[in-house]
Amino acid sequence: MKIFKDSKLKNEIIDDFDLGIVDVGKFKTYEYYIVNEGIYDLVDLIVSSISGEIEIIHAPIQIKAHTSAKIIFKWTPSVTIKKGLKANLLFKANEIVTP
Repeated sequence: MKIFKDSKLKNEIIDDFDLGIVDVGKFKTYEYYIVNEGIYDLVDLIVSSISGEIEIIHAPIQIKAHTSAKIIFKWTPSVTIKKGLKANLLFKANEIVTP
């Protein structure tokens, strides 16, 4: 599974999500794209964050092999920071293996 910043799947996220700076009391919504580059469908997909400031707005529960799907999440910071936030999301899924 790979994650991209754009729907054309050109800008891959290699490490952390760089969320930039958002002032306290405001929020920012982000769209990314998950690609299932495997030969099997992914099912029971769960996307989560360890941060209480990041809310998953939309995430697929299944991604067919060799396709992509959009994920949307929102960051509402509790404090204003001087440097941009680097965040991680957790992804879990099962592969459907057909004989």
